[in-house]
Amino acid sequence: MDKNKIVFTCDRGPNILKALKEDEVKIPSPLKYIESNTSLSELPSKACELLDVITTSEQLVKHVKLCGLNKSIQDSDGVVLKQAIVVRWLSISNLLEPVDLSYEHLRSILSRSSNTKQSFKLNKINIDGLKDLIRLLSVFKDVSVLVQTGARPSLHMVYIAMNKLEHHLNGNDVDENGDFIPIDDRHEGTNFFRKRLLQLLRTMFTFDEKHLAAKTIAHSYIREQIDEILGLDTEQHTQLTEPTKKA
Repeated sequence: MDKNKIVFTCDRGPNILKALKEDEVKIPSPLKYIESNTSLSELPSKACELLDVITTSEQLVKHVKLCGLNKSIQDSDGVVLKQAIVVRWLSISNLLEPVDLSYEHLRSILSRSSNTKQSFKLNKINIDGLKDLIRLLSVFKDVSVLVQTGARPSLHMVYIAMNKLEHHLNGNDVDENGDFIPIDDRHEGTNFFRKRLLQLLRTMFTFDEKHLAAKTIAHSYIREQIDEILGLDTEQHTQLTEPTKKA
């Protein structure tokens, strides 16, 4: 009998789950779902300031595009501003980075404009919050590049990527020697988004046997871990693994 085709009607749900324990399917916790979903009205004031940074940056970039000011920014050795799709984190990262790099160029150009409203918007951007958001999102961009490896196997990268993201969202980065570096956030609202992103990450992604097996047998992962443990960079590793040439 196929248990998947049986429909149970019962007011004792836990008993049914216990009876079918061998076929138990993990269901996302409702508590985790609630924790990972917060309305704007419930956000702390400092977290709202960071959202204002994104909104104001979007408005500024839209104004720059409509008025053709990117050419002036380029002529003053600035970086072209780019619009973003709000629902895509990497797109938001690509929006914020040029705003940070071209901030002074943009200030100079807008100060010559008769539209003082845009200059006010630029001054409204919290620089500490802007830099924190860029750093927070940069690791997601790094992980996307890491996982999108073209035709090469990438299943083992899931484990590496998740660990990298968890360390980052817990407030730690790792240097080239494998040592943890504490991240000092500039803005008070950044930690809220670190915790919220970590909740989302743990709710949306779970490891299974395939990921753990791929991590164990993947040669590239093993080499990376050995290099990290020994503190070797790529050049040193190559020198050690190449056979000695005979004279």
